[in-house]
Amino acid sequence: MADEQKAHAKQVSEARAKLNAERRVADLSAPDHDPTTFDGTEFTKEATVTANVAAPDGSTSKKTFILKLQRVVLKDAAGKAIEGRWMITDMKQSGS
Repeated sequence: MADEQKAHAKQVSEARAKLNAERRVADLSAPDHDPTTFDGTEFTKEATVTANVAAPDGSTSKKTFILKLQRVVLKDAAGKAIEGRWMITDMKQSGS
C-alpha cells in the first residue's frame, strides 16, 4: 500500500511539473489572458542564428546558436484566435 501511494504521489508530482512548464509558456506568451479559461495550442519551432560574440578580453568570434521558440494560440468560446507572442525558451550553441 505504501509503495502504491508513493508511486501515485510521484505521478501526480510529474504531472504538475509538466502542467506548470506548459502553463509558463502560455502565461508569458499571452500575458493579458488567463490560459485556463481558453482552449489553446502550444507551438514550438527552432531557428538557427549566427552572431558575432564578444569575449571578455574584447576579441570577437562568429558562433552559431540554435534557438527554441514557443508560443500559444488561445481560442475563446466563439472560436476567435488570440495569438500569443513568440518567445525564446531555450538556446544552445550549435555542435554542443
